[in-house]
Amino acid sequence: MKKKQSIKIIVSIILVIICYYIFSDTYYGRLVRWNVPDIYDYNKFPFVEINNAKTTLKYPKKLKSELISNIKFRNGKESIKNLDQIIEETKTSALIIIQNDTIIYEQYFNGRTRESLCKAFSATKSILSLMIGIAIHDGYINNINDPLKKYIPDFKNKELGEITIEQCLNQTTGIKYDKKMSFFSDKPKFYYTINVRELIKDVKLESQPGSKWGTDEYSILLLAAVLENATGQSISNYLQEKIWKPVGMEYSATFSIDSKKHKFEHCADGLNATAIDFAKIGSLVLKNGYWNGKEIVPSVWIEESISLERSSVTDWNGLNYKYLWWLNRENGDYQAIGRFGQYIFISPRTNMVFVRFGEKKGSISWWAQIFPKIINEINKNQ
Repeated sequence: MKKKQSIKIIVSIILVIICYYIFSDTYYGRLVRWNVPDIYDYNKFPFVEINNAKTTLKYPKKLKSELISNIKFRNGKESIKNLDQIIEETKTSALIIIQNDTIIYEQYFNGRTRESLCKAFSATKSILSLMIGIAIHDGYINNINDPLKKYIPDFKNKELGEITIEQCLNQTTGIKYDKKMSFFSDKPKFYYTINVRELIKDVKLESQPGSKWGTDEYSILLLAAVLENATGQSISNYLQEKIWKPVGMEYSATFSIDSKKHKFEHCADGLNATAIDFAKIGSLVLKNGYWNGKEIVPSVWIEESISLERSSVTDWNGLNYKYLWWLNRENGDYQAIGRFGQYIFISPRTNMVFVRFGEKKGSISWWAQIFPKIINEINKNQ
C-alpha cells in the first residue's frame, strides 16, 4: 500500500513539474506550446511598438495587374499557368510591386489586408544592417573592423570577443550552430529563449572566424547587442527615430522581444510590419538611403552593402551574401529573404521593388525566379 502511495506521489510531482514547464513562460514551455515557428508568431511573443510618423507618405497608384496576371512559369517539371496559381499554391498573403515610386500591383489574400502585420523572419536582418550603417555614421560604432569585445565586454567565451562586426555582417563568424528543431539544438534555443543577452555570451566556435560562410542566428544577436550597447538605447527606439518616422511609414510596427523582463529585440527574425511599409524599406535602399532628398541611411553604406566585392559566395544558386543582403551575381538585383518566402526584392536596373509575404515559399527558389520573370513581362509590354 505504501509503495503504491509513493508511486502516486512521485508521478504527481513529475506531472506538476511537466505542467510547470509547459505552461510557464520558459524556453521549454514555449518550445512545447508553440513548437514550429509560423507567420503568426507575432501574436505569441511579447513585443515593443514602433510608432509611425504623424505625417505619412503614400505611393501613387497606376495599376498594371493585367500585365502580369497571365504570366506562365515552369520550375523543373512543374508548370504554373498564371500568377493566381502561384499565389494560391504558396499561400501568399501580400504581394506589392512598385516601379518608379508608383504602385503597379498591390493585392492581399487569405483574409489579410493592407493593415495586417507581416512577420519578416530573416528579412529583419537586412534592416538591422541598415541600422548598423546609421550607427557608424552617427559615431556610435567606430567601424566594421572593430572586435565584438569593444562593445560587449563580458563574454564567457573569450574567443567570441575577437570576432569582428564585419564577420557578423557577412555570416563568416565560425560560430557553431545546429539548425535542427529539437529540444537542445540552437535553432529553437535562439528563437524561444527568454534572455538573449545571456544566451549569446557563451556560444561556441566550430571554425576559424572569417574562414567560411554559413548562416547562423547567434551572429545576428551579437550584432544587435553591439548596436544596443553602442547607442545606449533600445533597437526598436533607434529604428523608430532613424528610419520609421523619417520615412513616414503608414503604420506602426512591432518588434518581438525575448521576454517582458529582458526586452531584447529579436533582430534575427522579429520585425513585424505591414507589407506596404516594408516596401518603403525597399524604396529607401533603392534610392541609396535617400528619402525626399534627405539621407536617412548613409549612401556609402548602401553602396558597399550591395557591392559584390568582398561578398561571400553562398550555396544558393546565383546569390552572394554581404552585410545581411542576398546579391544576384548576374544582374545586380538584391534582396532581403525570410523564412516561408518573405521577400523585399530590389531591382535597380528596372527601378522596381517587390514585396511578398506568405505562409510558404513553394518549390525551391520560386519567388527568386518569379520576380525577374515578372520584370521581363512588364518591360516587354511597356
